[in-house]
Formats: sequence, C-alpha cells, structure tokens
Amino acid sequence: MCSFGGPCGAGVHQLDWPRHLAVDEDSRLIFVADELNDRVVVLRSPTLEFVRLVRGHGLSQPRRLYLAGRQRLYAGQWGGGGVAVIAFQA
Repeated sequence: MCSFGGPCGAGVHQLDWPRHLAVDEDSRLIFVADELNDRVVVLRSPTLEFVRLVRGHGLSQPRRLYLAGRQRLYAGQWGGGGVAVIAFQA
C-alpha cells in the first residue's frame, strides 16, 4: 500500500481537506481536489508519487472533479461557486 499526505497543511506533500479525486487511466495520473488549499494535486498512479500542483484557472475550493477526454478537467467549486475548466498535459 501507498499513501500521500500526512498532517494537514499547505505544503507540496500535504493536503487540507481532500474532497474528491479523478483518475486518468491512460496517463496514470490521479487528480485530488484539495479544497481548503484552493488547488488540485496531481499524483502518479499507483505509487502516489507527487507530480505537480494546479492552482489558478479561477480555482476556488474545488469539491468535485470530472475528467473529460484526455486533457480537460472540470472542478466544481464551493467558495467561488461555478465550475473551473483546467487543461492539462499528461
């Protein structure tokens, strides 16, 4: 088994209220909605190795993620309301 995170926080290897995730089986990427840090954390499957952080894109308290196609991620938001669209490259 693998794990990612540890104590709550805003560091690169920390999460603060992870709410939802989406998995891209082709690229083997896992997207985690890190609500209270206003970001999406990208991990490599199955090792949960950190890949990168996604911030900006109008992202505010992401709660739900939906992966559409190969390079588009939708994030439903709580605090800012609405939906953010995030383009990514595997």
